[in-house]
Amino acid sequence: MSNKYSDLPEGDKPDISYGPALIIRLLKFLKPHKRLILISSLLIIVSTGIELLMPVITRYAVDSYLVSYHIRMNTVHMPAEFLQKLSGITKDMKVLQSENEWYIHEKYWRKFDPSFAAQLRKSGVVDLKRWYLAPEKPEALKYARSRPDIFTKAGNSYLISEDNLENLNSEELTRLRFSDAAGLVIMAVLYLVCAVLILIVSYYQNVNLEKAGQNMIMDMRLYLYEHILSRSLLFFSRNPVGKLVTRINNDSQKIADLFRNMLTGLFKDIFLFAGIAIVMFALNPRLAAVCMAIVPVMAAITAFFSRFSKQIFRRIQGYTGRLNTMLQEALSGLAAVKLTGSESFLLQKLFNLNTNHYRAGIAQTKMFAVFTPLMELVGAFAVALIVWYGGGKVIQDRLSLGTLVAFISYMEMLLIPVRDLSDKYNYLQEAISSTERIYTLLDDQDTLEINNGKIPESVNDIVFESVSFGYNENEDILQNFDLAIPAGQKVTLVGPSGGGKSTLVNLLLRLYDPGKGSIQFGGMDLKSIHPQELSGFAALVSQEIILLSSTLEYNITLGRDFITNEMLLNAVEISGISGWLNDLSDGLQTRIGEGGRQLSQGQFQMISLARALAGDPGLLILDEAFSRIDPETEKIIYSKLPTIMKGRTCVTVAHRIASARKMDRIIVIRDGKIAEDGSHDALIESGSIYAGMVELERIQQNN
Repeated sequence: MSNKYSDLPEGDKPDISYGPALIIRLLKFLKPHKRLILISSLLIIVSTGIELLMPVITRYAVDSYLVSYHIRMNTVHMPAEFLQKLSGITKDMKVLQSENEWYIHEKYWRKFDPSFAAQLRKSGVVDLKRWYLAPEKPEALKYARSRPDIFTKAGNSYLISEDNLENLNSEELTRLRFSDAAGLVIMAVLYLVCAVLILIVSYYQNVNLEKAGQNMIMDMRLYLYEHILSRSLLFFSRNPVGKLVTRINNDSQKIADLFRNMLTGLFKDIFLFAGIAIVMFALNPRLAAVCMAIVPVMAAITAFFSRFSKQIFRRIQGYTGRLNTMLQEALSGLAAVKLTGSESFLLQKLFNLNTNHYRAGIAQTKMFAVFTPLMELVGAFAVALIVWYGGGKVIQDRLSLGTLVAFISYMEMLLIPVRDLSDKYNYLQEAISSTERIYTLLDDQDTLEINNGKIPESVNDIVFESVSFGYNENEDILQNFDLAIPAGQKVTLVGPSGGGKSTLVNLLLRLYDPGKGSIQFGGMDLKSIHPQELSGFAALVSQEIILLSSTLEYNITLGRDFITNEMLLNAVEISGISGWLNDLSDGLQTRIGEGGRQLSQGQFQMISLARALAGDPGLLILDEAFSRIDPETEKIIYSKLPTIMKGRTCVTVAHRIASARKMDRIIVIRDGKIAEDGSHDALIESGSIYAGMVELERIQQNN
């Protein structure tokens, strides 16, 4: 079954409407790690709460220990109605009074109605100087009593004007303001403790979240790998290897990064934004409203740039996939490229593709080169608004300096989640693009049905019954094909290229399912047999062999646990490997393949044969397996064929007609049909297609 998204070129927008459902579907990869995520989420809340506390500490330090002053009012010259109103306002406030003067702390003064405060100032009863209250500490009170020239007594308290306070020397300031200094030390230590707590909490939060992220990406890649392995070969004909590698590595990494950023970043940013907004409105609603006015501007800028970001991200990912595909194909076929002198052509293609990738990357850089400074400019404008509006309120005694400092700190903190939310949105666009590409693979249902049937042990006759099959929907290679191979028979398939020989082998190994008809093993439909059951019964030796960068032993066993040491040594002996095994320094433990010892083509074929024989298969298929080996190696292998085929059903696809003579049965396949069927001698006597092929090969050898 073809998937409608699989044929899309790299970088193109899928014709798909997943929407938010994409993220919901991805949550299943996080579910197994919910404990780690929950712990990380709780730690994020804790660290964010501590961060919100730090500007409050700064505000308290400024207002309580740095600039804690009183306003002095002369009640002698105050109009009676003002005094009456003032008495009503201050009845619940702590007011210091002398014979003719009232001292009111600035925090209470700021609560006065602005118009009444202005009237008091206009009437001249409000002193332009601010007054500092001597702490109720023995040392401070003793010093204040000793200096009646600069201190004024109000009740049991002593106050000094701001200008006289500034004229004190360091020793006098220490005696007077020791408690303020001690309070600042406590605030500084508390601030430092908060910073250390954030460091510790963030460490454990990041470690737990990284564990969840790494586990998630591992699960996702294994899931993708398992899904890809379960596809039919038609799937791989539409999806090149480089593209699939990009999906498994690059795209899954981007999705895992998104979840990590969403949890550490987005969740924290939302919580921090909400916390800052609540605290700011609690401190001063009007100034908070001024700060929040900047948020819609940032949201509009983000929305504008996001229109372009997703397209750019998709282009970059698309060209990355194409580059991976091209490099994989070029390096795997490097010998052919060199032999044909196509290096310059290949380099030109690579240059063009790399240029497109470069241009997409530059487009992304230009976008962020405008977007990021623009967001910084808006943030700077927001801070300027706070300084202008809040500073004016401080001058008017409507806002404390500590509150202004706290607001600037909170605004700096607020810009972080706002900028981060903007960045996360762009990352989200990039991840959605990757997710779309991954789900075009995951939603591809072009796979073979899996059942749990087992191959009958007693009768293993192979029967093709009215089989029709084609790699393309409109072109069948086989039509109503019938063939029966009794258990234990040795059969050779010969015929012109493209006639259907390898197609029969592919169907026999169930790399594809027939479009019509059925293939039966011992009377059981091949579709009902479990793939592992079939892989244990049938083995293929082809002209192409892939060696892993590992030991010779592992390249033969491929990790199959059921292969005993006796089975391994038997396969080594029968395949002919034993003839050159002693030449290897470490025997079966010698590393071969990429990064290891290089072997000849004939040795490759022997390893391929040993790999097939090690599992002691009931059905052995040789698909032009020895067409590339040298005559000496071929002679060695053919001398062992009777032993190799003994007790097995054998199907060979013959490239050289001479190799078919020793088979029980020769089947000539032509145009997807059986043109001839019989023994070597019978077909020679018939004088038809097979006899002509034998004669043609004899003439070629003589020439």
